[in-house]
Amino acid sequence: AIVALKKGAHLLKCGKRGKPKFCPFRLSSDEKTLVWYSKDREKHLSLNSVSTVILGQKTTNFYRQRWPEKEHQSLSLVYRNGECSLDLICRDRDQAECWHLGLTALISGPSSPFSSVGSKSSRQMTSCTSTPRSYIQRKSKLSAVHDTPRHKQ
Repeated sequence: AIVALKKGAHLLKCGKRGKPKFCPFRLSSDEKTLVWYSKDREKHLSLNSVSTVILGQKTTNFYRQRWPEKEHQSLSLVYRNGECSLDLICRDRDQAECWHLGLTALISGPSSPFSSVGSKSSRQMTSCTSTPRSYIQRKSKLSAVHDTPRHKQ
């Protein structure tokens, strides 16, 4: 999911004023900021300030502009202690669930069983677990944790 967020996607941004607009969204390379472009300007939302990610249309902006047919494609990032939200509508349910999963993992912090093992970045272990490099890192961390000798055949 993190890889998909880094690649980015055009999502429909529902704001306080005006009509919803398609904006290109992506996760920054350091996995700490959500970046998008609106009115030819780059905008940022630090994931440290996000308290929760909600699937569905449960925020004030969505109550103002109800799209019941897009309920399963919608998600909101709630920030500033619940005062503000970034409300997005994805292409389909799968994309919404992917963004929800990735963003939730990033804001909840490291929950990997390997995070206590001295790694360079605790998010590095959970971010791209399907890449060959991370597979090798996980395998080496497992052998370091369990300290079991290799069996020769």
